[in-house]
Amino acid sequence: MYDIVAVDSSAFYWSEYRNIQDYNISGDDFTFSTTFYNSFFHKKHSNNESIIIIVGEKERIQVVFQNRSRSHFGTIIFAEKRLNGKNDDLSMFGLDVTQASNVRIENVNKNILIYFNDSLIYQTTYQKSIGNIKSLIFSFAGGGIVDAILL
Repeated sequence: MYDIVAVDSSAFYWSEYRNIQDYNISGDDFTFSTTFYNSFFHKKHSNNESIIIIVGEKERIQVVFQNRSRSHFGTIIFAEKRLNGKNDDLSMFGLDVTQASNVRIENVNKNILIYFNDSLIYQTTYQKSIGNIKSLIFSFAGGGIVDAILL
């Protein structure tokens, strides 16, 4: 028998969705697209932070979207390449995700292009192989919603 526990919506909380499986897709050559939103509001934390993580056998890709005024708290990861908002300009990831937002990550031979609502917002390269994709993770400050995923 399971106990039903309600979430105290007056408190700050995180929610996370994980899809763990062997996708048989290289983490160094794929296109990932999703539609999600996070309309969570808390009087002490109205950041709408939303994190997409693509986990490979060896490394991961992690992209964080949050309010523009808080983008300096983010950490973006592309295998060995770690970008921290305190030292790197991550303002391009400071976007409004309170409405349905389309994100596409194109990775062609370790060359990353990230699109937000069909506009290119970031591009970079990395060196270390991610390996085959093993997991897709969405983390939300509050209760975000994932509407669609295509990999």
